[in-house]
Amino acid sequence: MIRPAEALLLFLRDPQPGRVKTRLIPLLGAEGAAAVYRRMSDWVIRELEAAARPGLLRAVFVEPPESVPEVRRRLDPSLEVLPQAAGDLGRRLSASFEWAFGAGVIRAAALGTDCLDLDADLLAEALDALHSSDAVLGPAADGGYYLIGLARSLAPNLGRIFGDDVPWSTERVKEVTLERLREAGARVRLLRELQDLDTPEDYRALVSRWAHVLGEPR
Repeated sequence: MIRPAEALLLFLRDPQPGRVKTRLIPLLGAEGAAAVYRRMSDWVIRELEAAARPGLLRAVFVEPPESVPEVRRRLDPSLEVLPQAAGDLGRRLSASFEWAFGAGVIRAAALGTDCLDLDADLLAEALDALHSSDAVLGPAADGGYYLIGLARSLAPNLGRIFGDDVPWSTERVKEVTLERLREAGARVRLLRELQDLDTPEDYRALVSRWAHVLGEPR
């Protein structure tokens, strides 16, 4: 058995109407927004499953925790399925990296389900970047990021990188995270910028290219 050296950590929410993609509800309704989220997450999970590398640990962190058994039943058994930690996004990210490094991996990358252009090739590129960099960041067009990868050498800095003072869900997330990484002395590699899908404007910009996932344009 190959000991895991790398990890991909996917953050997933149970697609309950009214609790996911809430900014799309004015355009699609609660049921429609939940259906879009489910199709997007299924698409990203397919890319996660396609990212097959020797020594790769793939884990899905689920919110809310009580949905873990149901999610585990419908995913490939090669994927670890675990509850997300309590707290804000920073605490949840920090806990996922702590779990990965505790499992023995030396490179790990966390991602969400908001970016349809994040495919298996880009996931491999992110992990490869961590061979020569301490961190890798996939910037999103809205000022956040669609992926963050860290080498185990940064484990002592997780509390600072994902600290309470990071302005989550704002256009400054990428900027502040880069500051935290550089303060930790990290060599950072940036991936290409991509667009997340969170708002009606995002949906309208992406739906023609991604109609096979998102459904017919509204």
